[in-house]
Formats: sequence, structure tokens, C-alpha cells
Amino acid sequence: MKHCKCRLARKTHRICFEIAVFGAASVGKTSLIRRSFVGEFFEEYTPTIEDYYSHEIQRLGGVTVLNTTDCAGCFQFPAMRKLTIQKAAGIVLVFSLDSEFSFRELQRLLDEIIKVRSEEGVPIVVVGNKKDLNVREVTEQDVAELIRLYSSDKFQLRYVETSAKDNLNVSEIFSQLLTFLMPEAPPKKKSKFKIFNFKAKEKCNVM
Repeated sequence: MKHCKCRLARKTHRICFEIAVFGAASVGKTSLIRRSFVGEFFEEYTPTIEDYYSHEIQRLGGVTVLNTTDCAGCFQFPAMRKLTIQKAAGIVLVFSLDSEFSFRELQRLLDEIIKVRSEEGVPIVVVGNKKDLNVREVTEQDVAELIRLYSSDKFQLRYVETSAKDNLNVSEIFSQLLTFLMPEAPPKKKSKFKIFNFKAKEKCNVM
């Protein structure tokens, strides 16, 4: 598993995981991340190529840090996308419930992930965003069939429907990932999400 451990104090450890968030343009990837980390939501869409975020969660026995890559423009850079997939400990795939096209793009991404990580696998959370909209082009049956087809011992998939605008089920995205990454370490009461200095990654020793 791709993570690093850093000693914070005598009995406290920092465990870092690299997380990648993929999806077609304008499905709400950045909005979901920002809603999770700082509770912000912006209506205006601003295209990005690749942004980096970090947040920490207080857990029994230490702190878990999710270093997250928002792969907004990775479709234009296949080599960058492949490298991000290779180093990720967990992957979030986002589509918009009102866009069948974004759902097809998600399937294409799944095919690539399975090809790149065929030997070791990787946990994946599939996210259907924009649940607040009345228009829906992707049904629950469509998603259930996708999960059934792509799930395996190496590729464990879970599904969450969210609304970044209404802050619906957003925290579940990373909670579901953590059940894969650290099933033995439940959160200490409620998880605390916050942005911290990204340079803290330099203190981690890769295992």
C-alpha cells in the first residue's frame, strides 16, 4: 500500500496517503474537494489542470493525512495521468448524475486504472455528483451494473451520491476510502478536516 509514516510525538504517528480524484470536466471534482476541506462552494466553474490539497484526520493512535491530487486537466496529459494512477493509494472517480457523457468517461478511466494497476490493484470510490439537480441521465441501475462489472478482489469499488452545493454525503467520499485504507483504525469521534502546509509532506518517510 502506498503510504508513509511520520513520527509526530512519542506515541503519535502521522500516516500519509496519496489520493487521486479523476473525472470529466465540470462534474464538480474541485467543488467536492473544497467542500470537504474548507466547507466552501463556488457556483462559478474555473477549469484547472492539476491542483494539490491536503487534509488531516485525527484518529485513534495518530493522524491520517490525505494528500489529494485534483486531476482536472489530466485528460490532456496521458503521461501525467498514468503517473498519478501509479502512485495513488486510493482513487476517487467523479461523474455528474445529469451527464451520461461524464459516466462514459468514468468507465474509460476505470479501464485505464485497471490496466495500469493490474498487479496490485487499488481501492476506488465512485461518486455521482450534482444530486441536487432534477435532471438525471444516469440511473441507479446503470451505476449498480458498473460496480458489479468492475469490482474484484484487487479493485474494490464503493459508490456515493453527493451534492457539493448542498453538502450532501460529501464527507462520505473520504470516509469510504479510509475504510479501505485503514480498516483497523476508526476515527476518534468525528473526523476533523483541515488544510495544512503542503510542505509537511517532506517530513514523511516513504515506506
